[in-house]
Amino acid sequence: MKRRLYFCLRKIALLSSRIVYFEKLVFPEKFEHKLLLILSITLNYFIMNSFRNSVQLIGRLGQTPEVKDFNGNKMVRFSIATNDYSILKNGDKKEETYWHTVVIWGKQAENAEKLLEKGSEVLIDGKLISRTWADKDGFKRYITEVVANNFLLVGNRKPLLVEEQ
Repeated sequence: MKRRLYFCLRKIALLSSRIVYFEKLVFPEKFEHKLLLILSITLNYFIMNSFRNSVQLIGRLGQTPEVKDFNGNKMVRFSIATNDYSILKNGDKKEETYWHTVVIWGKQAENAEKLLEKGSEVLIDGKLISRTWADKDGFKRYITEVVANNFLLVGNRKPLLVEEQ
């Protein structure tokens, strides 16, 4: 990202036909606010794209992960429970539990198969995917899942070290 910003600054400097010292980031005063505005817009663009369709959850597994093998490409599916707490007007504490379906593919799925079990506390980093399909009776079904890029055991019940075989 630093390299992109450097090239962005360089391009802006070339277009402006002004002298810019990148090492010290010294700009002519009348051009400085325009450059900072363009730079902040560019920075916001890069930052916002990194957060687009990003999901991070911490919860406990509701069941033992379901493992499937598709021609050597493993897939692990499980659900995790996350809790949300709120305080009602009368002062009582209210707890709500939400269930999320998580899917992990490839090498991460192999690691998940070895490490995860019912009740494990896990941090999931991934993206939301919605899909539709027709069931056996021909009815259209909808599902929204979290496709995990990474996972991390938070409260480890098993050792975190997975031996490669």
